[in-house]
Amino acid sequence: MINNIQELKAEKKRLQKKRAKLEEKLSGEWVSIKETFKPGKGLKKKGMPFASSSTIRELAKTSMRYGISLLARKISDKASDKLTKLL
Repeated sequence: MINNIQELKAEKKRLQKKRAKLEEKLSGEWVSIKETFKPGKGLKKKGMPFASSSTIRELAKTSMRYGISLLARKISDKASDKLTKLL
């Protein structure tokens, strides 16, 4: 229990120091977490030297193109079916 102003000030300083230490620790852990989830990080660790950032970008572009072309094909097939039914 805090009995006077000096004890209150001392407790406040102690809590501020503790908070600063915890924030510093949290900041370090956050940097570690961000590094863990960087794209391609896991591939490089598994001994795949081709996993550069440009390779990851190209893989992402290719995947997007494939997904978009698949979606476009499905849409055109549905449109074709509907036109066939109308005619």
